[in-house]
Amino acid sequence: MNGHPVSQAALTPTTPFITAQAVDCTTVDVHDWVGRLHFTSTDGRVDATTYVFPAKLAPAPWEAFMALSRIVDSLPNLTASLGYPTHLVPKTEGLSVQPLTLADVEGIALGAWRLTEVWRRLPRWSAGTRRRVTRGGSVPDRVDWQLTLDHWGRGGFPDHMARYLPYPVQPAGLSALRDLWQALAITAAALAGGEHLRARVQGVLNSLPEAGTTEKSGQDVISREAQRLRERLSNLRRQARDLPSGHVRMPDLYELWVQASLLHALDATDGTFVQDAQGLYTGTFRGPGVTVTLNPRLGFRGVGQGYQQMMPDLLAVFDNGAALVADVKYRALDRLSTEQIREVNRQLLGYMGLTHAAAGLVLWPAANGEVVRETPLPGGRARLLRLRCHPLDPPNALLQRLRALNLPGVQ
Repeated sequence: MNGHPVSQAALTPTTPFITAQAVDCTTVDVHDWVGRLHFTSTDGRVDATTYVFPAKLAPAPWEAFMALSRIVDSLPNLTASLGYPTHLVPKTEGLSVQPLTLADVEGIALGAWRLTEVWRRLPRWSAGTRRRVTRGGSVPDRVDWQLTLDHWGRGGFPDHMARYLPYPVQPAGLSALRDLWQALAITAAALAGGEHLRARVQGVLNSLPEAGTTEKSGQDVISREAQRLRERLSNLRRQARDLPSGHVRMPDLYELWVQASLLHALDATDGTFVQDAQGLYTGTFRGPGVTVTLNPRLGFRGVGQGYQQMMPDLLAVFDNGAALVADVKYRALDRLSTEQIREVNRQLLGYMGLTHAAAGLVLWPAANGEVVRETPLPGGRARLLRLRCHPLDPPNALLQRLRALNLPGVQ
């Protein structure tokens, strides 16, 4: 996968491995790797590219890749002032996507509508003709039934042949306008959430008359402007990138993004990282009334001789003595089994007991839209919560949610 061997068993908790293999089928657990995954086999029979979207961020691929792109685009600003060691930041080249947005197409559609209104106000004239085909059964003049029946016999039903009907000559630019609206209709149909726009575009297109025998040079003002708008739409479609060209392991990227986001939410950005003897990094940052430690090593022996160590993702100690411990979970907590949820609870309660924290927080993507869930703990002196932290939320959403929880020390 992407040039690296895939083993028959998981060598590490982050290594993709083969879960099942048959003559014509191989199943691989990619272990939360997302993006562009290129699979090849040593015998040359497999050479395929697969795109895996981060489903824990959103159930729809386009929305999930948009969320991934938002994380990637925000990381440089989040980590620049925090001094993250380079090798702690996952490689994110090629992960940012720029899908065509509804607002982009709506802007061009607005320009097309204004241009169409200008065209509708242009002067019109008519020229006489002996007969004319009219669509459907609405004929504003006499029907030539002999010609109409002959027309039906050639498959022209339900059109009618009208006699002595003036033939309207349309102003120049109609063909270019119809081409523009057809391009908008095709583009809107491919957009997520573009159903309403597509219906409006199709309505305008249907209201335009069929292009007649007007000039074909396209040198008039309407034709030139319609062509410019159509080229602008084509350029936007060419520049749009709906799929990433890179790949990353999502739990690592999401944890880094959440930690950095929480530091900025608490305004704790003055600090540095320190590497211990085992090569592990701990970051300590200071903000107004709070000290935040990333990946603190909490060691103790307890009642026995064995040494035990715990490492939450984040510990915030406020100047008033209150403490908040948080763990980041790139997991669908709403779909975990009972035993898995119990393990998460035990882990967080252990962190809380060791740090004397009155609040334990699990930060997760919450693709189901749940903002916060809190279950009262016995005695009412401590709180255990899970809180949504999602890249598609408004910029200040995390701080506002922390304040709404009335956590001790959070301002």
